[in-house]
Amino acid sequence: MALAEVLRAQGVEVVVVNSFVDAAGAVGYDPDTLLVLDDDWWVLTEETAAEVRGLARHVLVVQPSDDVLAGLAPDVQYAGFGGGIVDADCDLGAVERARSVDGVGDGYAAPASALRCLVDEQGHASLVRLEDADGTVTVLGVGEVLTHELIAEQGNAALALGLLGEHPRLVWYQPDIDDYALDEQGLAARQADWYVPLIVLFLLVGLAAALWRGRRMGPVVVEDLPV
Repeated sequence: MALAEVLRAQGVEVVVVNSFVDAAGAVGYDPDTLLVLDDDWWVLTEETAAEVRGLARHVLVVQPSDDVLAGLAPDVQYAGFGGGIVDADCDLGAVERARSVDGVGDGYAAPASALRCLVDEQGHASLVRLEDADGTVTVLGVGEVLTHELIAEQGNAALALGLLGEHPRLVWYQPDIDDYALDEQGLAARQADWYVPLIVLFLLVGLAAALWRGRRMGPVVVEDLPV
C-alpha cells in the first residue's frame, strides 16, 4: 500500500481490485494500462491466467504459481530459488536505475528471445520480460522488493517504482478465493467424490457432540469445603 501511495503521488492512477470481473472493468480498452497480477493465494488456474493475459497489453505478474506461469508465459519455466543481492545486468530502465536489488524469491529459465534480468550466481533470472505483437509480459520473481520491509533496501524502491510506474495507469489485481471457481477446473471440479459426504459426517458428529455436552447434569450437590 505504501508503494501504491507513492505511485499515486507521482501521478500514476492506481486501482486495486480483487476479482477478475473488476480487473477487466478497470483495465477497459486503455492500451496504456499496466495490469499487475499479484496472486499470493495461488487462486487462479492456468486457464484463467490465460484469460488475464487478454485483459491488457502490458501484464506484470509477481511470483506466479506454476499454473499462472503456464497460462501467462508458457515459455518461461520455474528454475528454483533466486535472488539475493544482484547487480543490474540488463538494459531495462528500471533495473539500470536500481543498480542493485536485494530480495529472495524465484528464479526462472527463459528463451533467448526474452529479456533476462537480475541473474544470480546459479544463473536464475529473477526478472523476465517477453514482448510480442500483443504487448509485454513481465515475470517478477523477487516479490519482496514490493513489500514494506525490503523496499528501502539497495535499489528495491527504484526497481519497484520503475516497473510499476512505466505506464500512467496501474490496475493492481489481487485475486480472492471467489476467482478460484472461474472455470471448470475450479474448486468444485477438484473436490473428490467423498468430499461432500465427509462434510456431512463432520456436521452430524458435531451436532451429536453438542447434544451430548448440552444434556442436563442434574441438581448441584453441596459439600463442605476441606479445611
